[in-house]
Amino acid sequence: MVYSEDAPSLETALHKKFHDRRVNLVNNRKEFFRASLDEIENCVREAVPEASFVRTIEARDYTESKAMRAQKEPGSAESDVRTQFPDSI
Repeated sequence: MVYSEDAPSLETALHKKFHDRRVNLVNNRKEFFRASLDEIENCVREAVPEASFVRTIEARDYTESKAMRAQKEPGSAESDVRTQFPDSI
């Protein structure tokens, strides 16, 4: 997570720096790039030295989504239809 007083300028600088590493080459509105956190942090520090760069942050939605996906995966007790019905009637 990055905090900057001038986020639009920082965003523009990051887009210019990583333009050649776009994931989606068809739709430029999809703003995903192949870049490491170290590369991003270095670019942020160059563009806005006073910007705050935080590497560790709680990702509650991601963690909960990951747990929900694990429950739905084949082989898990929640997704196994055989556990939802008795063996015999």
